[in-house]
Amino acid sequence: MRGVKAKLLRESGIGASRMGQFELDHIVPLALGGHPWRLSNLWLQPWDGPHGAVSKDGLEVRLQRMVCAGEIPLLDAQECIAEDWEACQRRLPDFPVSAASAP
Repeated sequence: MRGVKAKLLRESGIGASRMGQFELDHIVPLALGGHPWRLSNLWLQPWDGPHGAVSKDGLEVRLQRMVCAGEIPLLDAQECIAEDWEACQRRLPDFPVSAASAP
């Protein structure tokens, strides 16, 4: 995966010396059924800061727990985090169930 991370850094115009400042993150996390190696499910995310991996990791855990508890459908959780994880985080705990997934 280090090669993929280096490729994404180059494509983003970020120097290799900053590699340690970024996580190769899954857009849809593995815990929510995201593909582990598909390039379309990978992106560079800074570790720190308000938009960083530490903040998103907490959301991933929360969504996984909500899915397992039956509070939201898996597809809704996947879409929420993939479309805009920060907006998804702001919507919790009042996560709306989409009309398509409602019983």
